[in-house]
Amino acid sequence: MIHSAAIIAIEPNEEALLLRAHFEHLGLDVRMWRLGKPSDLFRALDNKINSVDLALLCGHGDERGFIFPELAPDIDWVKLANNRLTAQDLDRAVESVPPTIISTACGTGTSAIANAFAKAGAERFIAPDGYPNGADIPLGITALVHGVVRAQLSWKQAIARANSLVGADSQFRLLARPV
Repeated sequence: MIHSAAIIAIEPNEEALLLRAHFEHLGLDVRMWRLGKPSDLFRALDNKINSVDLALLCGHGDERGFIFPELAPDIDWVKLANNRLTAQDLDRAVESVPPTIISTACGTGTSAIANAFAKAGAERFIAPDGYPNGADIPLGITALVHGVVRAQLSWKQAIARANSLVGADSQFRLLARPV
């Protein structure tokens, strides 16, 4: 069961604010994180500090990872190649994460990213299967979380229901912890 969520805005966007309102309306205790630099992500994900059931990462991505805005040199100890936080970066720096992580970032539904989160304690990673239409994301995520919280569906059932509401190019996939 989900009681609490961290919504992590990798860069300021309306998507995170809209999903926060939806999650709060579903009765979840929501903590909002607006990141200023890449290292802020590691603190926001640290479940030893934050103790939430779900982390939602809102932002942009591609097959190389999560895209961060360009920063001036020496702003942060995390140095990103091409402004991308990769699976390898996550693997090196993330130690404790919530049991469920959802990404809205395009291209991040990879086994490498899922495995990095699994090594840090995630039981499931849900992410776009490719490059979804941005307008479909809030609808899909809201339906997904509603399915688990209110309809008491399994994650797999909730993903199937959410995917039925969005276009074929906007599907989400579940990457479970490797056994």
